[in-house]
Amino acid sequence: MIFCYMDEAGNTGEKIDDLSQPFHYVGGLLVDEKSWKTIATEMRRIAIDALGEAAVTQPGFKFHGNQLFTGNGPWKGIAPERRLAIYSACMTLIYRNHCRLIYGKCDKAKLRRYSQPMHPHEIGFWLCLERAARYASTSNSLVSLIAATHKYGLCKVAQDCLINYRTHGAPFGRTVDIGHVVDQVQFIASAQSPHLQLCDLWLWVIQRLHTHVPKEDCVEDLYDEISGCFFDYAQFPYSPNR
Repeated sequence: MIFCYMDEAGNTGEKIDDLSQPFHYVGGLLVDEKSWKTIATEMRRIAIDALGEAAVTQPGFKFHGNQLFTGNGPWKGIAPERRLAIYSACMTLIYRNHCRLIYGKCDKAKLRRYSQPMHPHEIGFWLCLERAARYASTSNSLVSLIAATHKYGLCKVAQDCLINYRTHGAPFGRTVDIGHVVDQVQFIASAQSPHLQLCDLWLWVIQRLHTHVPKEDCVEDLYDEISGCFFDYAQFPYSPNR
């Protein structure tokens, strides 16, 4: 069994003209059942070593990419060099446990060409779903989709997308066989899942890398630690020269 932990970044709902958030991402962390416990144990160890057990056991504690990078929330007061070392330790878990990374990316500005554009989250989820299904097929395994709960109706958007894909196929392009995807999407709070938190961490790196100007060496260093872990990714709407 493969577990695909899914999170989103760059959400502005159906608003597609927010220049500060030009892309909507849905990313997946693909975890083999053999690595599941190791990742959970190591994420907890990293947190306790950094903050102490009392802080980590507080209700609602979780790793969050933006907070860890900028020094907000539980990471306030910790030196930047130390925070980057913690971030790096988390990224190392992805490579060391042979996880694979996938994501779907919606270019919101390009949705303006459609009279009735799809919801950006539906696009990101659809693209991520296809990549999870392809990975499961190549691995000859089933895959379970586990997503973080969010406001703004994103859970319903994702669930409806999966149902519609099973019934009607891909909204654009060639339909992928998703027979290896089990049941429906499971939704849990990210504070309850170190694997969802790890997904948030790596996806934030991608978002920061794509949108922040000027480029930051420290972010590129974090990306380098996971660059060999990508299985596949895709963007829609397609670029004119694609």
